[in-house]
Amino acid sequence: MHYRVIRLVVLFALLTSCPAFAQDGSYRIPPGEPTFTCNGGMSTSFDVTGDVIHPQTFCLKDLRAIAPSTTVQDYFVAGTSTSRGEFSGVLLWNLLNQVGVQVDPTIKNDLDRKYIVVTGTDCYQGVFSMGEIDPTLSGSDQVTVAYAQWVDGQLTGLGTDGFARIIIPADKKGARRVSNIAHIQVISVPPPTP
Repeated sequence: MHYRVIRLVVLFALLTSCPAFAQDGSYRIPPGEPTFTCNGGMSTSFDVTGDVIHPQTFCLKDLRAIAPSTTVQDYFVAGTSTSRGEFSGVLLWNLLNQVGVQVDPTIKNDLDRKYIVVTGTDCYQGVFSMGEIDPTLSGSDQVTVAYAQWVDGQLTGLGTDGFARIIIPADKKGARRVSNIAHIQVISVPPPTP
């Protein structure tokens, strides 16, 4: 119980000190970031912004051009049932390498102080730490931006999940699997003040 309380206090402190969150803990889009409407429709592209060198909009053609592609098996608990599938796409790490993540060389391990917020067209969000997606730090199950699914041996689109969705093979539940990706933002945790 004591561990949970400490985790909640640290999480609250992090969220309320981060420039993307208001003091009441609600999310706000930082100045200069593009805005989008949570219409819940089908996505055909998404923006990658935030602490990146080259903000960019990606569509299906752009995702397919990122090499190497990857295929992952996904299995997770969804309520009282389970879901499984085989998906093809690109590692989120490789996608972010395309736009370049801004790193301050004067801050020790600055890359590890960043996190990624993935938002769907319905404003559903998943949050990932940079260390979690870095293949040199994490295990073999990688966070993937999927653009196709294997069904009966055939590669198909994602249907109602839009042109791109997040797959996290290591997660046991589907809570961070964002469909119809509309926006990916890289955010830095502000350094502590002495």
